[in-house]
Amino acid sequence: MNSKNLNISLLVGAGISYHTGIPKMDELTNHILNGIVSEGHTDYIKNPNGNIIAFLNIIKDEIIDYYKILNIEYNINYESIFDVIDQIDNVLRQRNDNPAISQLIKKLLKLYDNELNEIKNVCHDSILYIKSVLLSYLNSSQCPYYFNIFEKIQELSNKPLNIFTLNHDNLLENFFGKNLIKFIDGFEFNPAANYSLWNPNLFDCTQKIKLLKLHGSISWYRLSEKSNNSKTIGYAKFFEKPMGYKINLTDGKEAEFWEPIFFLTGINNKYLDYNSSIFLRLFYYFQKLLDSTNNLIVSGYSFGDNGINLRLIDWFINDSNRKLIIICPNKDSLISSAKGAMQKRLKDFPSIRLKFIPKCFEKVTIEDINEKINEY
Repeated sequence: MNSKNLNISLLVGAGISYHTGIPKMDELTNHILNGIVSEGHTDYIKNPNGNIIAFLNIIKDEIIDYYKILNIEYNINYESIFDVIDQIDNVLRQRNDNPAISQLIKKLLKLYDNELNEIKNVCHDSILYIKSVLLSYLNSSQCPYYFNIFEKIQELSNKPLNIFTLNHDNLLENFFGKNLIKFIDGFEFNPAANYSLWNPNLFDCTQKIKLLKLHGSISWYRLSEKSNNSKTIGYAKFFEKPMGYKINLTDGKEAEFWEPIFFLTGINNKYLDYNSSIFLRLFYYFQKLLDSTNNLIVSGYSFGDNGINLRLIDWFINDSNRKLIIICPNKDSLISSAKGAMQKRLKDFPSIRLKFIPKCFEKVTIEDINEKINEY
């Protein structure tokens, strides 16, 4: 295909960070369930009390029992634990309705002597604690050498690259910064301050690499009014800060930074989250840029997010000129782990438009990618 007609985007997940020293999913789950917090950056609970750890293990056992009933093998992880706790918390705080969770809440009430507030508190503390562990382990300053493949892919297409990442860490930003590569992530730097403010209109620029962090980032924070922390007045990117840090905005308002904005779940509650707060505009641009893509390269993603999967399926089937190229060392394992409709689609998509590169991300070459783009 002529480079003038190439519109390449990449969708990447945790697998691209496999050799950076960031703990894997099972390691992070073990740390969380056993109260092991790194000495690195964290905003929340460094030393969880026994109530939090006990509660997490109660939820873990409930999830295991659920899959046993369905006779499904399932490797428990912190995302599924967080997912259930977040659903309970949303129901108890009347953010949304979820009758399916009522039996679990009844069981918890028996364990907590019918103290509803105690369950609310332990849910809240558990959510903060899980985020604390992730913040402490994901705050890496590494700059993986093999990320230079992103530059080579851009040269191949002769157009600014779109990178959609599901990772919360800052490894891509580290790489771009070290190599003086200009990119847009939706945050506008304020030279008079040490933070950047959310301005999604920046994604309309056609001259730079676009980095869309679809699950948020450990560096993104909600801004609230000083007098009313429940009122969101914007979003900011700030790499090193304590919780509750106050800043003066250019319009004279004083604001506070609060909880980092990143998703920890991939199956149940993301459908709601994708249509609220900062993610509403972010996903508008994700869809817009995806629609302009004719070659989508995927790596490090196990197709576990149904919200993302449905968009990929729609993108693939609505234009016969589009090609999906997946970089993964084990095709069969990837397909078997894919969630929902994506598993069947990966088996049924025509091979002329679905291509696999049987390598790890750090081993792939631009020649491998170019070959699959031009293979029919």
